[in-house]
Amino acid sequence: QRVPLYGVRVGPLDNPFEKYDYFSLPFCLPDGSTQSENEDDADKSFSSTDGVGEFAPPTLMDLVLGVTRRDLGFNVRFAVDTPRTSICVVDASVSPVRDAFEHALRNRFWLELSVDELPLYALLGQHASAPVADSARASQSSSDGEWLLLTHMKLTAHYNGPHIVGCTVEMLN
Repeated sequence: QRVPLYGVRVGPLDNPFEKYDYFSLPFCLPDGSTQSENEDDADKSFSSTDGVGEFAPPTLMDLVLGVTRRDLGFNVRFAVDTPRTSICVVDASVSPVRDAFEHALRNRFWLELSVDELPLYALLGQHASAPVADSARASQSSSDGEWLLLTHMKLTAHYNGPHIVGCTVEMLN
C-alpha cells in the first residue's frame, strides 16, 4: 500500500511564526502537476487513483492553521524499504531558483513534511563549516561564506503492527 508523503510548509528557524507554503520554494512538483499562482485555482480533487500531486483532504487542524498538504509523489510503500531514488533535477543556476534557495539557506529555513498525519521537520541546509550532524547548531551570525543545500532525504518509519507510529527524516548531502 502506498503511503503518501506530503509537503506542508517552510519557514525560517529563528521565527516560528513566519511560515510559507511548501511550494513557495522552487522544489520539484510531482509528475503531471503544475503550480498555480492562486491556490484557489488549484485542482483540489481527492479522487485520483494514486493521489500523486493531489492535495490531502484537510483535517480540522489544517483548516484552523490554514495549512494545505500536497502529495510529493514519492513512491513510499508501507513496510517496504525503498532504494535511493532520484526524483528530479532542479537547475539551481537559474537566477530565480538560485535566489530563492540562497534566501532560504541564509535564513536557516526548515521544512515540514507529513506522513500519515505525523509531522516531520528538517533543516533545508547548513553553513558549509558545520558538520552535517551539527546543522541545527550552525552559527546564526555566519551569514556570509558558503552554504550547503541538503538535497537528499532519508525517511525512517516506525511501525506497530499495521500502523505507522513514528517517522523521522534526515537531510543528507
